Amino acid sequence: MAEWAKIGDFRTDDLGLELYNLSIGFPKIKTSYINLPLESKVLDLADVVTGRPSYGARTITLYLGKKDRSPRNWIKTATELASKIHGQRLPITLSIDPDYYYLGRIQCSSDKISFMRSTYEITATCEPYKYAQTESSAVCGAGTTAVINNGDEIVSPTFTASETGMTVALNGGAAYSIAQVGKAVKIPELLLLPGANNVTVTGTGNVVLTWREGVL
Repeated sequence: MAEWAKIGDFRTDDLGLELYNLSIGFPKIKTSYINLPLESKVLDLADVVTGRPSYGARTITLYLGKKDRSPRNWIKTATELASKIHGQRLPITLSIDPDYYYLGRIQCSSDKISFMRSTYEITATCEPYKYAQTESSAVCGAGTTAVINNGDEIVSPTFTASETGMTVALNGGAAYSIAQVGKAVKIPELLLLPGANNVTVTGTGNVVLTWREGVL
């Protein structure tokens, strides 16, 4: 079975294109170094702000092809491909990794290398993390509950309270009131770290946390 990629609502095999090669680059680590004068030391500031490395964009390149004797068909397929995705910021799902998607800006190119086969190249400049197709959630009652973020990214979850007057705190920090009932709201100060997080809730109901995990 030929491999494929889904870019937005478009699947590459919709145009008869076979994914025959693939390059997935890792995101570049954002670094900052200070050479200390008169000392044989260098200060590494890469994780000073968050305590973790920060990352730049990653590049994904898809190499597609199909048997095609006609230059007319080649240019027709290239035009269709460009019309569907070229220049757009879209999610990319790969058949070899269907539980996650990448998100990035798409650039297309094409080359008719022979009168037997047409080739097409899709390059995407993507966010550093790939994202789970399905959101994660946890239900927390009054007291402290351990919530696991299995991703590598620090995320801002939504909070949905079942009753009025409920508060929530993360990892021993300040407690914040959830102003609305039954509606998912974000509290910018409350972030889920990778791994285990202690969620402390006060009130008579439950608070549901929802987030999307990002992994490298």
